[in-house]
Amino acid sequence: MKQPFTTHWWRILLFWCLSIGAIAQNSTTSQEANLGGYFLKKVVSNSTIPTGVGFTYTIFYTIPAGSPATTITDVVPSPLVVDNVIATAVCGTPSVSQTTVVGGTQVSYQIPSTTSTCSGSFQINVKFPAGTTCNGETARNRACLRTSTGADLCTGYVSTTAQATDPWKVYKVPSGLAYTGGTCQWATLSDTVEYIVSVYKNTGLYGFLNLENASIVDRMPAGAVFVSGAPIAPATGTITASGTNITWTGLGTLDATQNYFQRQAKIKIYYPGFAVNTSRTNKAVLTGDLGKPTSPNCGKHADSLQICVTKSAPVTSGQISKYSYVSGNARGCAGYYNIVVCNNGTSPLSSFNVYDNIPTGITVTSIQVTGTAANPVTVNVNSANVLVNATSTQTYTATLGTNPAIYFQNNGTLAVGACVSYRINFTINSLASSSIMNCASLRYPMPNPTTVRTSCNTIAIYPPTTNVCAFKEICNKQTTYNQGQVLRYRLRVQNIGTAVLSGAYINDLLNANLQYVGNETYYISSNYSPVCTAGSGIPIGTTAWTGVSTAHAGNNLRWNIPTIGTSCANVYYPNCGQYGTAGVPFYFIEFDVKVLNNAAVGVIPNFFRVHSNLSAVLATSNTEYLTTNAVFGFTLDKKLSKDNGATFATSAVTNPNTNVIYRLGLTKTGAALKNLLFFDMLPRDNVTTDYLMLNRAVSRGSQFDVLHQNFVGATPLSASSTYANSVNICLPDLSYSPGGCNTTTWTASAVSARNVKANFGSSFMPTATQQYDFRALVSASAQNAQKACNTFAATAAALMYINNANTDVNLTPCESNLACVSIDAAAVNCCEKTQIVPTDKLCCSKLKVACPVKQVKVTLTNGTFTNLAWTCNPAPTSYVGTSTYTFTPTGTCDSTTVDACFKATSSGNVVITYNITFANGTTCIKTESKKCCCTPAITVPKTACLGLPVTLRLVTSDCPVQNVLWNFGDGFTSTALNPSHAYTNPGTYTVILTYDNGCGKQTLTYQIVVAKCVCTVTPCISYAATGLQVLFNSTGSASTYPISAYHWDFGDGNWSNSATFSHTYLSAGTYNVCLTVYADNGNGPCECVAKACRTITVTPGMGTAGNCAQMLPANLLSEPSNAAAREAAVEVTPALEEEKELEPSLLKVMPNPFENVMKVKLDNLLKSRSLADKTQLELHTIQGKLVKSVSLTSNANEIEVSTQELPAGTYILSYKRNGKVESSVKVVRE
Repeated sequence: MKQPFTTHWWRILLFWCLSIGAIAQNSTTSQEANLGGYFLKKVVSNSTIPTGVGFTYTIFYTIPAGSPATTITDVVPSPLVVDNVIATAVCGTPSVSQTTVVGGTQVSYQIPSTTSTCSGSFQINVKFPAGTTCNGETARNRACLRTSTGADLCTGYVSTTAQATDPWKVYKVPSGLAYTGGTCQWATLSDTVEYIVSVYKNTGLYGFLNLENASIVDRMPAGAVFVSGAPIAPATGTITASGTNITWTGLGTLDATQNYFQRQAKIKIYYPGFAVNTSRTNKAVLTGDLGKPTSPNCGKHADSLQICVTKSAPVTSGQISKYSYVSGNARGCAGYYNIVVCNNGTSPLSSFNVYDNIPTGITVTSIQVTGTAANPVTVNVNSANVLVNATSTQTYTATLGTNPAIYFQNNGTLAVGACVSYRINFTINSLASSSIMNCASLRYPMPNPTTVRTSCNTIAIYPPTTNVCAFKEICNKQTTYNQGQVLRYRLRVQNIGTAVLSGAYINDLLNANLQYVGNETYYISSNYSPVCTAGSGIPIGTTAWTGVSTAHAGNNLRWNIPTIGTSCANVYYPNCGQYGTAGVPFYFIEFDVKVLNNAAVGVIPNFFRVHSNLSAVLATSNTEYLTTNAVFGFTLDKKLSKDNGATFATSAVTNPNTNVIYRLGLTKTGAALKNLLFFDMLPRDNVTTDYLMLNRAVSRGSQFDVLHQNFVGATPLSASSTYANSVNICLPDLSYSPGGCNTTTWTASAVSARNVKANFGSSFMPTATQQYDFRALVSASAQNAQKACNTFAATAAALMYINNANTDVNLTPCESNLACVSIDAAAVNCCEKTQIVPTDKLCCSKLKVACPVKQVKVTLTNGTFTNLAWTCNPAPTSYVGTSTYTFTPTGTCDSTTVDACFKATSSGNVVITYNITFANGTTCIKTESKKCCCTPAITVPKTACLGLPVTLRLVTSDCPVQNVLWNFGDGFTSTALNPSHAYTNPGTYTVILTYDNGCGKQTLTYQIVVAKCVCTVTPCISYAATGLQVLFNSTGSASTYPISAYHWDFGDGNWSNSATFSHTYLSAGTYNVCLTVYADNGNGPCECVAKACRTITVTPGMGTAGNCAQMLPANLLSEPSNAAAREAAVEVTPALEEEKELEPSLLKVMPNPFENVMKVKLDNLLKSRSLADKTQLELHTIQGKLVKSVSLTSNANEIEVSTQELPAGTYILSYKRNGKVESSVKVVRE
């Protein structure tokens, strides 16, 4: 027994496997090898990939028939991480394991032993660890297996290179100072400045390096003094000073795998001798090791930022200072001036005013002062007091006009060392210049000031700029996605610029492997990542984003978005990454997409862009990746038919110089396949050169030639066929060209060809199977007991996403089972004499075997046995519930009959296959398909006429049923297939039908509404007599429903069923002529009928005529009224109910329509019959031809009349007593 795949074996094989088999491709993304019928191929989805993004290894394999359990191994090298292994049962159920070995993780994939050749695949999803993988680091590996002979087979190497960048930045900003712009951007009134120092990760999600051993050094200017410093939680570490350097160490690992990472610390510095109008500059420098904390790491990091602070002008005695703040420093944004007056003298300061003339470009919105009891403050605007003697913090709110003059009158005293502040709130006008300067002055003592001190401030206004952040993500993202799965994308945009975003649109061109589904949601949030929706409603805490419109075209998605204004946020460092920019609204679009059922397997990227109204690209989002899964595989099946395609088997016994049809079949066992190619090398009379197609070391041993004749058919994909005659042909399309093979030219010449190639094009297989049939001729020189066997080989392609492009990748090729033709004339005769004979039993089959038999194996597809019997011993046992049984007699049996009954296990036909082994050792296969579990056509009228029969139909056609029972809901039942039943009371009845259709008892329920319905029929008798010849006409007859039939009784024993009829009387006289008119409402089983009579006199040589108006009154005749109403079928309108009703006809037929037998009920007609009366039933065609007459010799209430000899059609049944028709009814023979 061979030892299992071990780490030791792997090391030995690392070099040696490169020389095994034929390497089909020299590519860093795909490598292939083969040996002894085994094929192995490895494909990687990406040559380069950002760290943290998954990519795929797909291992394709072909395992020959008869192989024991086979293990494929793949050592995934360090530093790759295995996310998961996708393995399904494509060649039997595999066993998958992962083991840590030297150099990485060994994935073992074991396939169970095989009885037929199989091509399959499995997928390993891996990734480079984010943060610790260096840029340019390469993973290089291969797949290996051990063959049944003990030889080892390995592919060549595939490789993937990691992409990783340094994302780390340092930032420094003074805390609480005014931003003045220019080369020295910040202003302070103090000698001591507090700074916030930050290290943060640049934007993006993937492909970044950690920073280890990080430190920040703040380089102070000469003379500066470190006051204090401390990290701001969650930051860690210590801050120390030495000389002019302040060093922050112990920051820990700066983790690049976090979508947003920032650490901050506060540092306070004292600048001795910080003179007015001078500046101090210091520099923050970030350093550290990239990727790993120890050598070898991924390099060194260095980044720095310089910051400058200016000291504002000092004042003595009464001093004034003014500074400003504007959020965003942009037009349209809000800000404020802060004016501070302090007494830095040695005595109280009294009677002082502060003046401020607001410049153009600013609109004042409010004024705030803080007065005290010692120093009440009055605010004057444009010479009018708006606040008087405020002794606390008070605010005057109003929108002031252009260039308002504001002064603050201080009506008390300001103690030594005390300060008072005034705040003027404003907005920057839309037309403001790029720089706004404003001065405030302090004047004292009032009213005749001798001292005036001034402090000025300049606001730098940023020009309007467009700056859009775009971010794309998958909601609730999974590691991998299956074909056909639906996922949800979310797009996010922010306007962090100083210009209004107007007329813009978002464009997302979805990858071709995805399909837009819709289910869109739009909303606005202050949170960078609210919970995703499922398409209904918006997340809690968000507001609807209205005004978004779409202009999608397939996968080209476009959203026209409404205007997004500026936000005037206090933006220190705008961030367009996962977390966006805080303080600026986030705008979201969500929608669903589907991974196509035939999507490529690999790493699929997608991003979107924001465009201006002129289509310029304003922003491009991050690339969001998703990894798709699929496992591929197929099996082959080759059969042949000697009966021109009626039956197929893996072997056939025939005669020389006869045709057989080969059927090549491919069944996919995994995801969708395309680019199918079939190759067939027909049998040759050459034992030494007639090889297997994919293992030329093994002979097929054919003893005679079989030559191609013609193409028969292909389904479901059509095929383009070409042919060749070479021996031992090379098969480069299958990546198989063994040494010594012959390069072949394929042509259109089909007759007598020895090789067949079928190309099914680039389409995906629409179904699970593909067939290809062709006819071939058995050599005329074949001898008795000789055999010719052959196989066919095939490949197919999987769609994969390789290096950001859809790529067709061939699976490893596969070779089918052997299909053999044998010559045995006696066996041929036995098989031809063995027949499946008809049986009338439901779900049963009967086989008659004419020759001595050794064994009969009976196999069911989609069924299990309920009964088995045969005429040889022993009797079968333990067959119930099984789907296969083998009859084996004691010795042999000269002939036998096999009876098999069964039931279906699911919908569809049950296929029964008989494998017969004759006493001479030859075999024969017979197959029958029986429709057992079926649904017959059932018709039950929704309505019925009270008192008249209604017919219910169960049409079986080729769907046999048993144990039929109709329950009419009124206490009556029937077991007929198509019963007729008359209801005696109106109402709604529930009809229950039960039957056995071969899958067990079926129960169906229907409802019939029974009601009294009336209609009016008015017969009209018109005539014109010329002597004894009279032309009768009924065309004046009227009826509520269409007239369906007429019946004339001419009063002399003659009659007609024509609407118009010419009748000649034999003698002059007066005759009572009657016309019966039938009408059918078309909705049910009942009809309306009325009879009218009139007397006419005929005289030779005389002419008379009459019309409807001249008919005799009904009460003068012995017949029913000429304007009669009777019960009809189904729904009754109020108008019809007002008509007069008559009793139903006295002659009743059930069922009606009928098939072979008509049951006639005579109950009411026999009441008036005497023993001397001669009665009979007559059946006429609609044209009046008498087709059947039955004499009634007894008083039986019911009589059965056989109509088996009559064709289907409509007839008139009449009851005659003493030659006179007393009742008639229309009947239908089916």
